[in-house]
Amino acid sequence: MIKLNYSLILLFILSDFVFSQSLTTQLDSIVVSASRNPQELSTVNRTIDIINSSDLTSSPSDNLQDVLQYHAGVDLKQRGTNEVQSDISIRGGSFEHTLIMIDGIKISDSQTGHHNLNLPIIDSDIERIEILKGQGSRIFGPNAFNGVVNFITKTQRLNGFDFNVVGGQNNYYKYSAGLNYNFSIFTNRASVSKSKSDGYIHNTAFDILKFSNKLTANFGKSNLNFFIGTVRKKFGANSFYTPVFPNQLEETHTKFINLIGNTSIGDFDFNAKVSWRENKDDYILDYERVSFYRNLHETDSYSYEIQATYSGKMGKTTLGLELLSDQIQSTNLGNWKRENTGIFFEQKLEPIRNLNIVAGVYAFDYSDIGWKYNPGFDIGYLINPVRIFFSYGEAFRVPTFTELYYTSPTLNGNPILENEETKNLEFGISHFSKYFSGRGSVFYYQGKNLIDYVRTNPTDAWEARNIAALNTTGVDLSVTVNFARLLNSDLIKKIDMNYVYVNLNKNIGLLNSRYLLDHLSSHLVVGFDGQFPAEIGYKFILRSEERINTETQILADISLSKSFEKFTLSLKATNLFNSTYEDIIGVKLPGRWISAGIKYSVGL
Repeated sequence: MIKLNYSLILLFILSDFVFSQSLTTQLDSIVVSASRNPQELSTVNRTIDIINSSDLTSSPSDNLQDVLQYHAGVDLKQRGTNEVQSDISIRGGSFEHTLIMIDGIKISDSQTGHHNLNLPIIDSDIERIEILKGQGSRIFGPNAFNGVVNFITKTQRLNGFDFNVVGGQNNYYKYSAGLNYNFSIFTNRASVSKSKSDGYIHNTAFDILKFSNKLTANFGKSNLNFFIGTVRKKFGANSFYTPVFPNQLEETHTKFINLIGNTSIGDFDFNAKVSWRENKDDYILDYERVSFYRNLHETDSYSYEIQATYSGKMGKTTLGLELLSDQIQSTNLGNWKRENTGIFFEQKLEPIRNLNIVAGVYAFDYSDIGWKYNPGFDIGYLINPVRIFFSYGEAFRVPTFTELYYTSPTLNGNPILENEETKNLEFGISHFSKYFSGRGSVFYYQGKNLIDYVRTNPTDAWEARNIAALNTTGVDLSVTVNFARLLNSDLIKKIDMNYVYVNLNKNIGLLNSRYLLDHLSSHLVVGFDGQFPAEIGYKFILRSEERINTETQILADISLSKSFEKFTLSLKATNLFNSTYEDIIGVKLPGRWISAGIKYSVGL
């Protein structure tokens, strides 16, 4: 695999050199949240991937969760298909190391990261998804340890209605509907979705229902956004947490409400956010013996944030305050509550032409451990046609309630766990044009007191512990060639190539690791977008995934679509080669899965 790694690195470097010498830089204005204040993607001094609404529409996946796996370095370890449950990690971290957000509001679960992707939104609600690779604690506070995934919802300006129906193998069906209605100063979108299947093997059936509504009020330079959403999942959890019990059953119910206000007064911009998230989890170890082992958990998270930004001769200066409260009532974990106060500062400046610096610190006061500080900075310099960037940041994470207090026949928490800390470095170059974009970086993490579940013998229960220091090094490469613009090609309009290599240096002696040594060490994703005759669009995605101590998995997904005036027909197939594979040992994932759908959209 080493020869392949060096070959790929050489390919990306040569591609970047050839295209950057011959093409004029041109980038559509894409604004992202890679700092406390949105900035154009071309000026960002970090590694960030964007999934826009058109990517979601053409994707071989028909849900928000699965589309994340089409980006190298993003490890979506699935226990079931179609949004049942997945653990997401970035660049070799664990599933607890990725912060999940909706419209910039934290929704990561304090019980366990297994529930982080209980999202009360559907794909047609999304304007874009931002994937920030590497720590984000300087920007977003704790738990943005190895990466951040931010789901940005749409604010629809036109009245309209859309309805989508999908059916496929394993008695699978999904329907979703959305209504956009604008009146006076208000814009509103309501959506509902239901998906259901009998499952692909024993005890993998699922039933998922979602509803959401986003109301926006515009008052000149001010606006208010009110969002309310809920998602209920009921699914067979065959061998999810241990292969010893194939009859596990789980049901979760998540509610999410937020209110966001923005206003501008002179040189000042103000932003305020209030949110509440509730997650209920009903877990049964064996549905044939419900009373043998059953856990009922309910977590409630409240957040309040205010931010002020001043734009002056020294650039943009931002200061803000955040209040967080997490509490849990659980038949297994007990009843606990913790409150946190955060203060953040950020300075963005351009001291000379083409030099861009963003520096700041996030300080958090935890009710049980005191103050912790996460400083960092990003610096970039444009040497036309490429941008050179460097970033440094420190990150911090407190254990979840499960890591601290959980007890079961197969897994135990540890109430004396210490908090995780890491220092992060990244150096890279990027180039954007209307024909070609490329990015390459090397990164290094130095972790301290990282938490993992370990054991000495296969018959022992897993126990949460702070393991020894962990050093991570890696390479992140990305190339996109727009053949539609370069060669006026329809058959192949665009090719995306992404590759990430991660090496973890960890010594835990004779102990076995459950999560941190099961990461993607080599991850290659190649995507082709184009159009066949008769204006049939296609998207073909090929993935090569190699985990530590496992064989390389080659997976292929494809989608075909044909659009008419108000209708779009689609045919999709995941795991096209019908490969047998697992993301988590003992949890078998489905073979080839074919589905077909029809979408109807109309303006009102």
